[in-house]
Amino acid sequence: MWFISKPIFNVKEYFNKIDHLLKSQKYFMADRFIEEINYNIKTIEKFLDYELSNEVIPREVKKEIKQILPYFNIFKKNLKKRNKDLIIQNFDNLIKNYSSIFKINLAYLLRHPEPDESSYTDNPLRHLSKKGVRQAKEFSEKLSELILLSPEPVDLFIYTSKNKRAHLFADIIIRRMKKNRININKEINLNLAEEDVLTNTFVVHSLKEYIENKYGYYDKCKVIENFKDYLLDWMKNSKEKAFLCSKITNFINTMVRRKHKDRLCITLMFTHLPNIVCYFDRMGFGIEKALSFGPADYIIYLNNNLVKI
Repeated sequence: MWFISKPIFNVKEYFNKIDHLLKSQKYFMADRFIEEINYNIKTIEKFLDYELSNEVIPREVKKEIKQILPYFNIFKKNLKKRNKDLIIQNFDNLIKNYSSIFKINLAYLLRHPEPDESSYTDNPLRHLSKKGVRQAKEFSEKLSELILLSPEPVDLFIYTSKNKRAHLFADIIIRRMKKNRININKEINLNLAEEDVLTNTFVVHSLKEYIENKYGYYDKCKVIENFKDYLLDWMKNSKEKAFLCSKITNFINTMVRRKHKDRLCITLMFTHLPNIVCYFDRMGFGIEKALSFGPADYIIYLNNNLVKI
């Protein structure tokens, strides 16, 4: 049996092992040599096959991964022939084609995970609920697996709201990468920054006022059940709406269109539902669709193109 639990491998390490074997003259073409290369190539294949179910990876990238799998079969067939020149040539072609898949620019706009409802909206430092922590861990694991697929170092840009729940999302991602033995300084160029535009400073006061006007008093317990109605009302009547819609849209579009080096570039933007509603409204996606966005849901852009909403 190949995998008892989830396979988490650094693909680059396995390619390096094969490259080292091919350059070694010590026991080239011996049975042990063939077995080692075969094991490493099959391990990579298994991980790639497993990652085809990873929702964080755009389907366009998954399609290219599927197209690269036949190159592994060609390599394994020629490995059996024990022709050194042919094997090296096949391996070089395999690396070249595989690497081209991950020379892309990915951007994710994410809503923060579910917060602790006991202190909903009136405490920007509140923590995540147990479900919110689980949501953050699930996304972090899938993102970590995507990074492990890249044969080259990854540029990772994280922009977060100043609210604690968004910060915790970023912290959980960084901890998960370290747990999966991803070297932050060597394999990932990490850039982390807070952004005012991703923080909803207007919500607390306006939402409190909305509830007071509706019920004649403020009750924190009524926040969740009224939140979406409040956002719809805010989008119709707020004088701040046009300014915020323009501000958040300009920021996101700038990040999505970022120029990147010839390798995998990932941009994460952690924000809140009101910002997502503003962005959807300005981009013509529909407010109702934005309101259906749950905690830790996300939009994906691939090379400037929207590929998941």
